[in-house]
Amino acid sequence: MTAGWFRIQRRVLPWAALLCVLAGVWLGPGAVAPAAAEPPEKVEVIYMVAYAHNDDSETDSRLEPMKKSLDTLEFTGFDLLKSGRFDMGKGIAETVPLEEDYKLQIKMVEIGEDAASVKVTIIKPDKSDPAIVTLSIQRDAAMMFGGTTFKQGKLVIPIRVKYPE
Repeated sequence: MTAGWFRIQRRVLPWAALLCVLAGVWLGPGAVAPAAAEPPEKVEVIYMVAYAHNDDSETDSRLEPMKKSLDTLEFTGFDLLKSGRFDMGKGIAETVPLEEDYKLQIKMVEIGEDAASVKVTIIKPDKSDPAIVTLSIQRDAAMMFGGTTFKQGKLVIPIRVKYPE
């Protein structure tokens, strides 16, 4: 039985080796799956804080790139209250003061290869009932979070996570 195995092995192995070489030539050097990329230590978080209201039908020109998304909301006007950016690593939190003693807190929960997990908290002046959500934002993509009552409308927070190149 072992003699038969060696005969088969002697005939098959050279062909298997040749097929592997030909597959590499035909498919190219990129055909072999690369090792999983390590997630970066830090990503750039870009945020905006918009006030959505029905006081008028004006939209701040700085919000124009988001106009299509904002138009899906039940409001006619949008004012940009604040915007900024942070380089954030895992576990880092930044707090941004807003009008009327409201605060926006952004915390980087996790940075993965293709998405980052960001905890967003809107803290009211009396610190009651904070709005808290954890968003999984795809690499170089944006999401909007909102709903907290502010003046006669709501706060809307678009957040983008930009990975290093």
